[in-house]
Amino acid sequence: MDVRRDVALTAGSKTFRLEVTDTVNSTAYDYFVLTREPFTPRGKFKPDDSLPDDGSGWFGFMPENDPFDLSPIDLRA
Repeated sequence: MDVRRDVALTAGSKTFRLEVTDTVNSTAYDYFVLTREPFTPRGKFKPDDSLPDDGSGWFGFMPENDPFDLSPIDLRA
């Protein structure tokens, strides 16, 4: 289940609490992410990992997230 929520926080120390209220089923988490930037999961790779070179002559293409800033050639309008 992918749950994404935008939350505005004030400055200062915060406590993150994850509470499981379902007492019948089991719950497991591989990870959770708190970030200020958009996050795209990359399978088993951590955000700063690069894809390994497998020697085939091909390389892994992992572009950075596009912030969709204003552009002089933006044709979306």
